[in-house]
Amino acid sequence: MDTVKYSYLVEWLLKVEKPVFFTGLTGTGKTVILQNLLTRLSASEEEGGQAVLPIFIGFSAQTNAKVTQLSIEGKLQKQRKTMLAPPPPSKKVVVMVDDVNMPAGNYPDS
Repeated sequence: MDTVKYSYLVEWLLKVEKPVFFTGLTGTGKTVILQNLLTRLSASEEEGGQAVLPIFIGFSAQTNAKVTQLSIEGKLQKQRKTMLAPPPPSKKVVVMVDDVNMPAGNYPDS
């Protein structure tokens, strides 16, 4: 029952183009819920989806900004010199970052 509730809320927020930060205890199925939802929404609008291009990124202790940027840009196509967009027929890009707390920061010692 919780899976249906969370899927509905996330789908609605994506439809109105609001950012979503999905958090909860370890092992509750957050990743599976979002992967299933985004895969379903990647279908065209005629097929009942929202024509989104899902980009799944799993952070780890070795993840850095450059790797993240290249992961996102690699799925997009260049439209102009500084403008990227999803390849047709996708209309929107949804980036799902898993384990957002994992990257080690390069913070100076205090």
